[in-house]
Amino acid sequence: MTLRRCDVLPIRTQDQELTRFSRDVIHEFQTLEPGGAPGPPGPPGAPGAPGIPGTTPVGAPWTTALDLDLLTAPAQAFNVDGAHLFLGYTWTRANSAGGGTIATDGTTGLAVTPTMNTDFNGAIKTLPFLTLPLPQAIANVDAISELRLWAWISAYNGAANFDVADLMLETNATANANSVSYHASRGIVVGGAGIACHMNILGSNPGFSTSLMAIGAANDVCVVHVPSVAHHDVQLLHGSYAAGWPAASALTPVQGYRGVAGNVNYRNLRADLFGLTLGAHRATSGTALVVKFGRVRVDYR
Repeated sequence: MTLRRCDVLPIRTQDQELTRFSRDVIHEFQTLEPGGAPGPPGPPGAPGAPGIPGTTPVGAPWTTALDLDLLTAPAQAFNVDGAHLFLGYTWTRANSAGGGTIATDGTTGLAVTPTMNTDFNGAIKTLPFLTLPLPQAIANVDAISELRLWAWISAYNGAANFDVADLMLETNATANANSVSYHASRGIVVGGAGIACHMNILGSNPGFSTSLMAIGAANDVCVVHVPSVAHHDVQLLHGSYAAGWPAASALTPVQGYRGVAGNVNYRNLRADLFGLTLGAHRATSGTALVVKFGRVRVDYR
């Protein structure tokens, strides 16, 4: 093929054409109309891999699992050991052979009346009590759950050493040798009137922690706080019931107790074995001890 002279542009002419072409392209982009509305979002992507489980965040909100008004509970007697349906839950009565009645009358609360010397200390657990397994009220409690048991003690007439009201969060309540109990006592405790707490571990008592104070309306609410089901710590707080529970911020922390980890069989700290227990015990009082619980509540997180 033979190129004619007129078919080939001079170099300068080619440069001029490229320059003019570039100017035209830039001008076209500068004068484009704005784009249209964005299209609809695409489908969501597949979920990522699960993260590593952690403990309950500090400051996570509390959930109230149950809050029972015992003051107006229907009249019912719990004088035979075994299961009793009460307020929609199945409770277990224990230690009737050791004496003591437990009953509600519809107006004054759950009355626990030990009729002979009874106790809860180490291998001895003769106090009359009712216990409620927590899984009936808390479906998802586990080994890292934090628990609080609130009890309003609406009446108490203790007159001698060891006339006390008892409230507990514990495993295997009716089998003391296989039980771990976070226990609080209010009344005339070790050393005088006050509030005491301790852990009872597999039928052994590693020790008490006691706060002495006058028993009255200022401390008629006791709260057993367990920071973790699988740990060995218990904190006791108290407050005043005034037509309702005191705010958590109004509770006064008193003594706590830290158990010895080596003494604990972790299998006995299974969350599905945990329950709340209400009872009372007496020593040699000449007065018929009566403890009345007006309301009970359990929170967890």
